Amino acid sequence: MSSINPFDIFLAEAEARPLPRAPRPVRLPEDDDLDANQSETMGSAEGQSFMIEYVDSKGRASARRVTVWSIIAGAGGTPCLYAKCHERNAMRQFRIDRIRSCIDYDGEIFDDVPHFLQENFGMSIGASTASRRDDRWIDILDAVRADAVLLACVIRSDGSVHDAEIEVAFQHILWVAESAGRMLDELQQAALKRYLARLRPTENALSSAMDAIQDGSSRRVERLLKACVTVMNADGKRDPREAQAINGIANQIIGVSIM
Repeated sequence: MSSINPFDIFLAEAEARPLPRAPRPVRLPEDDDLDANQSETMGSAEGQSFMIEYVDSKGRASARRVTVWSIIAGAGGTPCLYAKCHERNAMRQFRIDRIRSCIDYDGEIFDDVPHFLQENFGMSIGASTASRRDDRWIDILDAVRADAVLLACVIRSDGSVHDAEIEVAFQHILWVAESAGRMLDELQQAALKRYLARLRPTENALSSAMDAIQDGSSRRVERLLKACVTVMNADGKRDPREAQAINGIANQIIGVSIM
């Protein structure tokens, strides 16, 4: 089996390259609230990346780019994003009820934070800050998560994201959802495409995705690998880093390179 590790390739290069430009000016307090980590996980995350406007326990406002690793229970069981703050280059907890808005890197602003979090993680919050699950949407995300994460790895491996690549990857994960009996309406399809575009996969997400694909059907594996190649070709050029990532994924799943 090849020594190429798509996780190491992707993570090392993703860490080295600059983040997308902040859609709003970055603002930070002199220091951050540093809450003790809680062990209870309340929801999954795969590296969804965006900007948040946040107010901490002292009333200090900030605006920062984050990549979410998980949803955890903070003090008193309050749901928190456990995320890498790219402005601090460190992990932080952000209480969900203190997030004032979420902003995609294309500049779209989501003031309805509960709806944004539901779309990304299948959960939202009420006035009491208690978490509320959307089981149907979670079921859809569970069905497509592995394929979406690995395709996002290929999409981002060359340091750029093109609409054509997102569209090709979306068509594959839509097939995965429908093959699993999850029929999506137009709003859910649009939400799924946004979910895919926000993914900046973490090491844990990539490892879990690979395990899930290896446990899947041969038909799913075949279609995923074909989708990876189609994604690479979607922008009209083949970057060696994309081919390397695809071969690494293929080697781990089927034991041979395909490029």
